[in-house]
Amino acid sequence: MGCWYLVECTNCDYKVESSAGIDEGFFGKVQTHVCIGCNNLVDVTIEPNEHMKDNPNIDKCKKCKSDKIILWDTEERLCPKCGFQMTVSENPTTLWD
Repeated sequence: MGCWYLVECTNCDYKVESSAGIDEGFFGKVQTHVCIGCNNLVDVTIEPNEHMKDNPNIDKCKKCKSDKIILWDTEERLCPKCGFQMTVSENPTTLWD
């Protein structure tokens, strides 16, 4: 079962629920990316399970369907909107699968 955490910018009002790195649930493995198309943090499916392997949205942004995504640096945790550091909640906000 995967977990989402609240990821918030320390400078602007941007916040999102995200795995904040690599996570895995029933449908496969996800990793947090920055979408260049919509400038958001998104968890992108990087390893689908058997039931999801033919999904055309693998390795794409779930919000805008762009394939212009880059890995989010989980050490620096920079906001895709303003470039300031983001915080990740200690406890999960949502369990997903």
